[in-house]
Amino acid sequence: MKELLYQKIYRHLREEIVSGSIPSGVRLPGVRELAEQWETSGNTVIKAVDLLQKEGLIDKKPGRGMIVCEPSELRSETTYTIGLIVQDIAAPSNAGLVRQIEKYTAAAGTGLSIRSSSSGTEAAIASEMEKLGCSAVIVIPSPGISATAFSAIDIPILFTGDFNPTEKFEGNFIVVDRYDAFYRMAVHLLESGRRNPAYIGTSKELKLEPGYAACRDAGEGTRYGFREEYTVSAGGYETEQGKTAMQQLLLNEEYPDAVICATDTLAAGALKACREAGLEVPGDIGITGAGNQDISEALDPSLTTIKSPDQLTAMLCINAVSDIINGRLVAGSPIRVRLEMQLIFRDSSGTGESDGSEWL
Repeated sequence: MKELLYQKIYRHLREEIVSGSIPSGVRLPGVRELAEQWETSGNTVIKAVDLLQKEGLIDKKPGRGMIVCEPSELRSETTYTIGLIVQDIAAPSNAGLVRQIEKYTAAAGTGLSIRSSSSGTEAAIASEMEKLGCSAVIVIPSPGISATAFSAIDIPILFTGDFNPTEKFEGNFIVVDRYDAFYRMAVHLLESGRRNPAYIGTSKELKLEPGYAACRDAGEGTRYGFREEYTVSAGGYETEQGKTAMQQLLLNEEYPDAVICATDTLAAGALKACREAGLEVPGDIGITGAGNQDISEALDPSLTTIKSPDQLTAMLCINAVSDIINGRLVAGSPIRVRLEMQLIFRDSSGTGESDGSEWL
């Protein structure tokens, strides 16, 4: 990955200070002078000197400028500030990952800290990044986001979460392969004798959801094909919204014999709708969720679901951001990581164990 200019300035000044080439007590050139020297803007220089100050290498003295600190004043650890921006803070799939990122940030041993904020559009996220004033930003976006909107931002950006980057996606990412998990779930249901799994999603743009695409692709290769009327948007994540969506599916003359839900909470609502309609789960309809939330084990029947590797994702993200900031990554080598999700089979699907997954 190409080193950004403010990082080069920071690294050059840091080496000069640590080596003693710039002695303690010396005043560094001003922002304007450094900007002219490096042929860049004052904002870029400010980002570099802010890192030096956070590390305790310099101190900004009123009326005196930026003074190199005495050796006794230097901190033994480097402290960074990482911005965490979650585009859809209400999504249950994001909550666990945010908790793990907070945990690994606190335990990283490099002084990393994290802040969270919610934004809706790409332009809003880009604006939020500039306000944070961080050394790097981690973004948990909604489906369909493009990295090109952030190309002009002069700080390292890492995208994560469960969205599905296309081949044209230009940003760094460490994501869970949600499409693959839903596809394996759909195929497993089909191989277990279910004819055509339905899908209950969360958004108005169902075609952007990996669960929708997975059910479509798995169904198209079967005798019964993919049936668009078997896909419904719940319009959110609440249990009652899942119940309403399931009731809509049951209005079909021939209702599906399996339903894949985008979240465990929607699946809980679907179970409730089936119970009220006098249908047995999994006898008449197999139901699956996603998220492996606490509710998945408490339901009756217990819920077959998909588990995301939040702990591993968070650890890899924090390590990657640290490597970016410290220049340990090879220039021109973008980060491209997709992690596998785990299928956890319980009673609600009425199916057996699949390769690489668990039966509980």
